[in-house]
Amino acid sequence: MPKVYPDRLDTLIAVSEAKDGYFTTEQARDAGLSLHALASLQQAGHLEREQYGVYRLARWPSTKRPGLWRTFLWATHIDPLAAFSHRTALELHDVSDLNPAKIDVTFSLKARVRSKKPPAVVTHRHDLAEGDVEDREGFRITTLYRTLLDLATDYLARDAVADVLDRGNSVGLSPGQLQQVRAIYDLSDETRQHLARTLPRARHAPARR
Repeated sequence: MPKVYPDRLDTLIAVSEAKDGYFTTEQARDAGLSLHALASLQQAGHLEREQYGVYRLARWPSTKRPGLWRTFLWATHIDPLAAFSHRTALELHDVSDLNPAKIDVTFSLKARVRSKKPPAVVTHRHDLAEGDVEDREGFRITTLYRTLLDLATDYLARDAVADVLDRGNSVGLSPGQLQQVRAIYDLSDETRQHLARTLPRARHAPARR
């Protein structure tokens, strides 16, 4: 059995403890661990290879969102501009009781997603503007306004979108933003499908108050 040095595990714990025990090969390399060292730790049963370029410390306690860090590290390993969006972003904004079975990730248009997706991941394609994204719980996620526009346009989580709209200004959106989301929510299927192809540019326009 390969010799394993405790300091290597201590290093990986420091790298991954804020990410539910997950880390990427780049993060391990930046901390001074080679691919050979990771292979030795995996062979000794200390690591589990979760996805291309993503590992997790074995025996790390499970969490309430076990798939999010694995998916986020996989996605940003491929595309640093990737972000959680749609149903997943709505859950992370904590304005809905939605408990989605799928994990939604938006990649930039030029990103090449060649590796196998983690389980239950749904990918979307848009070039997100800086104002479309925020940091929450360590994740890149779409803003609530952008999230609701995406959901209304793609006709996903319709009941959850309606619930947020019914709560009005209490969710932190301006009247103009709520009005725009409501207008898209009420559109016909054909018109929404057309908007889904053209909306990325229109979404960046400031909301009218």
